[in-house]
Order: sequence, then C-alpha cells, then structure tokens
Amino acid sequence: MQKRQFITMLSGAMLTGVSGLVRAQGAGTPGVTDREIKIGSTGPLSGPAAGYGVVGKTMSAWFDLVNAEGGVNGRQLKLVLADDGYSPPKTLEQSRRLVERDQVAFLAAQIGSSTGLASRSYLNNAKVPQLFVSSGSATWLDDAAKFPWSMGWLPLYTDEGRILARHILQTRPNAKIAMFYQNDDAGKDESCPTRY
Repeated sequence: MQKRQFITMLSGAMLTGVSGLVRAQGAGTPGVTDREIKIGSTGPLSGPAAGYGVVGKTMSAWFDLVNAEGGVNGRQLKLVLADDGYSPPKTLEQSRRLVERDQVAFLAAQIGSSTGLASRSYLNNAKVPQLFVSSGSATWLDDAAKFPWSMGWLPLYTDEGRILARHILQTRPNAKIAMFYQNDDAGKDESCPTRY
C-alpha cells in the first residue's frame, strides 16, 4: 500500500470516527464546541523517524479540505500537532500538554508502538480517546479490555510476518531466512510466535 492510499484511508476512517464521537459526546466535551473539534496528534516532526511526520502534515491538509467543504456536522476540524521526536518520554509529555493545556477532544494517528504505549495509560486514566495509533503491535488488541480508550490502526505485525513466511516457504522452500528486529516494543511483540 502506498503512503497516499494509507493516509487517505486513515483520514476517511478518522472522519467517520470524529463524526460518531461528536454525536456521542456532543457539546461540553473538552475540545468540542458548536463551531470546532480540536484533535491532537503526536508524531516525529524531528529526530530519527522525522519522515513519518508527513502523516500529521497530510492530516492537517486533509482537515483543511474537509473544513473548506463545511466541516463535520457544521464544526471545523482543528489539528494540533506536537513533535515527540519519536521519543516515548517526549510523547507522554506532549500528550499531557495536548490534553491539559490545549484541551483536545482526543488524540489520533500517533506514530509508533513504543511512543503510543508511552501515553496509553495516561490517556486511558484521563478517559481521552487514543484513536488510530499507527502501530501493528498486538497489544492494541490484546489489552483492549484494560485500555478501552485506545485503538491501534495497522495490520498486526505478526500477521504480516506469517504472510511473508508463507510466501517464502511456497516460492523458495529451501531458502535460509534471517530475522532482524528492533530492540524495543515495535520489534518485540510478545504475542509474536517464534515459529511460523
């Protein structure tokens, strides 16, 4: 899937979620007024993963288009982007700022497993939705009962691994396979089986 397709799908799903959230929560919810819905997002606008900062910038451009066409239920969407530099402690700090100072209705499209997990407990304790986290870690499904205010977005990394392994086994049955992974939450998905 190309980045453009991914971002279009994410934006469309988010707008559907925003519309439902506004109907469910209505006025009186922090970040939601009769005229505006304030949405927060943390992402790597700097640092080692700064290339993924394009997701937040593209969301902002998409929201501008939605706003030019009348917004969502007559409300304008306002995206407040916060740079976390792809650093989990900074993600938590920026998430707190978005909730406590900027008064966003929810956070959307945070980039990364370890960064999303860094703010998950805080957001759930504050009952602030954490929607469409860009992570394929199974923890977003496995811990749904414990963290009902959080939701992942990407296909599970384990499912991607199984698909790739099946393809290799079918097309190159005698191939030797090496596996590299990050030494963090993105690379160590606990639900990932050691064998396919």
